[in-house]
Amino acid sequence: MFIYYYLLNLQAITNVSEMIRNRMIIFTLVNEFKADP
Repeated sequence: MFIYYYLLNLQAITNVSEMIRNRMIIFTLVNEFKADP
């Protein structure tokens, strides 16, 4: 049961980090687009 909970937590952490990375990529792309006249 504990291992299952641990894996669930690991999956959640992975999802969050992936979401943050995607947001950073989008933010960078938007900045690049703004910088281009």
